[in-house]
Amino acid sequence: MREVFKAFLSTRTAAALSAALLLGGCGGGGDSGGNSVTPTPGTPTPGFTAVEPALTADNLRLFGELNASVGAAVGFVVLSNDNQSLDTIDWQQTSGPAVDLLAAHTQAIGFDIPASGSYEFTVTAATTNGQQRSLSFTLNAEASAEENQANIRLDHMATERGRVSLRVDSPTSKIITDAQWKQLAGPEAEDIVYQEDSTGGPLQSAFFAAPEVTKDEVMEFSVTLTFDDGTTATDTVLVGINDAPVDSNGIFT
Repeated sequence: MREVFKAFLSTRTAAALSAALLLGGCGGGGDSGGNSVTPTPGTPTPGFTAVEPALTADNLRLFGELNASVGAAVGFVVLSNDNQSLDTIDWQQTSGPAVDLLAAHTQAIGFDIPASGSYEFTVTAATTNGQQRSLSFTLNAEASAEENQANIRLDHMATERGRVSLRVDSPTSKIITDAQWKQLAGPEAEDIVYQEDSTGGPLQSAFFAAPEVTKDEVMEFSVTLTFDDGTTATDTVLVGINDAPVDSNGIFT
């Protein structure tokens, strides 16, 4: 039995080496004269349109909408406003109808608005060199007579080159017949794939690779839903990207 197992391993190893050599020998195709340049995956997007912060205070930048409607999914991202990276984060709600802050110790939070009113928050952060920073803000929420609503799930942080997924749905009883996604600002997403739901309906999910960045950045996306009666609804979402050390030469990047 041991000899059979060793023979099996030898066969598997030889097959794996043959496949590796075949892939290595194939190259990228095209001109082999040495004049072409293959872009490096994850190269930072040059000259992109940056997302505008809603507030800046104490060397912190806050991203997100400060006015929203009841029932909407909202989110906020905090970044440093200088060359110091943020290490520890703490979001606290200080007044207003209680909400469940998802990922309250990361640079991004997201939640649904349960009722109209003013929601006050404070985010405190410590930089990697120990500086303490704090920013307070108010979110104003009003009831809306608009019947249609689109909610993208969910504003959050991702690490550069990490996989990101977003999904849009609607609390309305109408049937979604179309979903149109668009990146509005921030470094360009890579390898975007839009996926239909389990019924073969519209493309309600988006999957992509977070781009490589030279410092923490924010990406903004929107989606417009079309319903079976021809009406539409639009929502936006923020995805923060953490700048992280990447060893491109390692076996596992």
